[in-house]
Amino acid sequence: MNEQEASEYAEFTRKIRVLGRRRADEDKSSEGDRKKELLKLLLVRRAAIIKSAVQKVEVATNVIAERYSPKGRWIVYCQDENQLNAVAKELRLRNKHTSILTYHSKMSQSEREMVLNLFEKEPSLIISIRCLDEGVDIPTADGALILASSMIPRIYSEEGKSSEEGDGKNVAQIIDVLVLPDHWRKRTSQYLW
Repeated sequence: MNEQEASEYAEFTRKIRVLGRRRADEDKSSEGDRKKELLKLLLVRRAAIIKSAVQKVEVATNVIAERYSPKGRWIVYCQDENQLNAVAKELRLRNKHTSILTYHSKMSQSEREMVLNLFEKEPSLIISIRCLDEGVDIPTADGALILASSMIPRIYSEEGKSSEEGDGKNVAQIIDVLVLPDHWRKRTSQYLW
């Protein structure tokens, strides 16, 4: 997280702690219900800071530069359309000889099928938003970069399925991006890849 994101995250955490200090008798009242709803909203808003951290775009391009093989087929899972567009743009700038494809719910079924067919035929990267995490079998995928961690259980099971059903020669690399405050990351960088 950058400084602004860390500050916003800390403020939401403070509000969540204050709201969480309620008495048991408040839980059953209408005031308790209102507090529960407010608490849920604060938790969602705090989680959104992590999911959309701006430095994830740079991390994605660095991971692809370090780990992606020119003959690979990777899927990059993004949080939202803004993150998808930013990641796709940056990857296209840095990987001129790699097909960078996008896959999202606003595409027609025929467009999605075309993207998947191209992915099956040639090395490429698919930048996706929640569209490939369930119900789509892509045995040729040999890597995944997860920028939107709320989808981890579904993605892991799909990625595991892909690597198990393949020819057994390759195992899919799965990289999950963690979000840390900048000051904490600097202190622990020797432990991070």
